[in-house]
Amino acid sequence: MAGVLAGWITRHSESRAATPAAGPEPAAVRRAREYLRENVVQAVSLSDLSEASGLSGYRLNRAFSRAVGLPPHAYQIRLRVERARELLAAGSAPAVAASESGFSDQSHLTRHFKRITGFTPAAYGKIVQDA
Repeated sequence: MAGVLAGWITRHSESRAATPAAGPEPAAVRRAREYLRENVVQAVSLSDLSEASGLSGYRLNRAFSRAVGLPPHAYQIRLRVERARELLAAGSAPAVAASESGFSDQSHLTRHFKRITGFTPAAYGKIVQDA
């Protein structure tokens, strides 16, 4: 049963499920996505993204949401959850995964991780490591 559940979790929590797929997007949005990936653990403001992309904050937010399906902050949260998922699968404790993924604390990670994956970080780590 644990093997079946671990397989299901792995199949449904791959990067494609946690991170929206790239598609046709303006160059400014591509630059913003790259900036967010490179600075996933840092606090990135809309003005930082605006500077990196060359668009005003308002225009970037609209273009990013239209191209990616999420606003920039929600996209960054998903990138952080994906990073935490990888760390948990590698055996990191939830508190360590939280700090190394850019979350302020374990409860911050737990709130977003559970909303996105349906599991708490500790439960996910236990299931993946038991498989």
